[in-house]
Amino acid sequence: MAGARTSGGARDHVLTFLAEGVVLVATVLVYKLAADRLGGEGFERYTVVRRTVSFLQMIGLCGLAVGLVRSVAMVASPGRRVGLLRRATRRIALVAVLLLGLAAVLPGPLALLFFGSADLAGLSLPIALLTTGLMLHVLVYGHLRGSHRMTAANVLQMLGMAVVPNAAMLVFGDLARVLWATGFAWLGLSGAVLAWAWNEAPAERDAADERRMLRYGMLRLPGDVIFAGLLTLPVYLVNHVQGLGVGAQLAFGITLINVAGAAYSPLSLLLLPSAAGLVARRAWGELDVRIARVMRLSIGSALLLLAGFEGLATPFLRAYLGEAGAAMEVMCRAVFIGAFFYGVFVALRSVLDAYYTAPRNTFNLGWSFVLFLPLALLYVRAWPVWWMAALLVVVPLAALFALTWRDVRWVRADLRAKARTAPGLLHVLEPTARRGMDAAIADAQLEWTLAHVPAPRSPLSCLRVLRAVRAAEHRTRPDLLVVREQGLLALLALFVSRRPVVLVLGKGALQGWTRIAAWAAALVVCPSPDEADELRWRDQAVHVLDPARDGGQQLLHFLRLLHHPVPGS
Repeated sequence: MAGARTSGGARDHVLTFLAEGVVLVATVLVYKLAADRLGGEGFERYTVVRRTVSFLQMIGLCGLAVGLVRSVAMVASPGRRVGLLRRATRRIALVAVLLLGLAAVLPGPLALLFFGSADLAGLSLPIALLTTGLMLHVLVYGHLRGSHRMTAANVLQMLGMAVVPNAAMLVFGDLARVLWATGFAWLGLSGAVLAWAWNEAPAERDAADERRMLRYGMLRLPGDVIFAGLLTLPVYLVNHVQGLGVGAQLAFGITLINVAGAAYSPLSLLLLPSAAGLVARRAWGELDVRIARVMRLSIGSALLLLAGFEGLATPFLRAYLGEAGAAMEVMCRAVFIGAFFYGVFVALRSVLDAYYTAPRNTFNLGWSFVLFLPLALLYVRAWPVWWMAALLVVVPLAALFALTWRDVRWVRADLRAKARTAPGLLHVLEPTARRGMDAAIADAQLEWTLAHVPAPRSPLSCLRVLRAVRAAEHRTRPDLLVVREQGLLALLALFVSRRPVVLVLGKGALQGWTRIAAWAAALVVCPSPDEADELRWRDQAVHVLDPARDGGQQLLHFLRLLHHPVPGS
């Protein structure tokens, strides 16, 4: 295993794409086996189980799926990598114990939630075991990826996600046994690799590393949970309203969307590092051209994919699932419209991750979920029919596509504006509810714009603030936003701004809204070490003004470091 560490490059890309291709084919195969070996009811239950496990593991990982990869990749010491893995494992172990305990104590209520029937209580504990095994697999896989052991990571991925589910389905013909076997196999395989990784080197605990990893993951947890919820909660709702049969049809339609979206994952994986590199080099024109190419490719291929499925759905589903496929045809045709929106989102979300410090994808997912809620109410109260069930999936995905497309177009317009801006010029926007404020910084390479906004005192005035900040940002296209001593205003700016938000604190101002804003701001500037001590969990994101030096020039220096960091700073 130690010799599996690779240096990256084309070989790693090819092996990764090959592994993901094998997993994709194996996923298609396991549902075919489930339809053949488990029968109609068994297939329906297996479909809902797989959707439930995907949802639960997303919540249970608490953002560590990406956070561990990123953090492990950023440290050079093997001991620090082991320390990060141990901290993450302890966090996951706690979640697993809670989940297994709930499944053992409350199997009936959980089955009622998942399937709409307490009669399937016997599947609650296997679901908890599967979720635990999958969380452990994702954790170990992420550690190997972050350590650049791509060969070992890809082998683990193929064994765990391709071989194990299909082998369990071939060996056992009973649903419960299939689930138990898959769960124990995931635990055993990932546990063996984890045991080796834990003892690869003497663990070195670095509290700052651990805080950065956990904070990075927690900031992305809301988006992960919403994303998983958009593709799972409709199934639970339909199980309760129309029964497991219709819910399973919807769940399988969502599985087809996931399979289609997996084809866009390599495009997203390649775009993220290349876009981030072009942003770092300020190659605005080249990045604009590359984004335009990806937009055309994603739209064209998604249209072809949608047309191909709709044209071949009847023979494909009948050959793939037999009578079960014939029964699911109408629902799958309707739900698969969402594959167009989902595929484009998967292809383009890396643009927003690379260009924005703010979690734009999380905000867009949040608005899509807000749209889902009234649709769910209409489905339950007014139209509990199959086509409304399909809309519960398709409409939020369409909204997510529209919001992502809008933001990517904004990125392209921003790139063209930056290409016309003088090199080295830093443009700062300061929204403020206080009249008569002055930027108080004079610099030839600085453009500081003050935007007066309403004071956020009521829910209505907060909405006005959101609109005013968004309009000012759209008008001026700044590099950064700065908010001084106004915690609620900073928090509102964080919700709508596409650019990093810097919070400048006043004396003793770290309380209430200001404390919450300090948790999410890209940079916090403190007037004294007292406030910085309370924010030590933010590490490098906190700077303290030296009272013996010019405060304005110090602030400008901090802003330049945030906008264009110097290696090692």
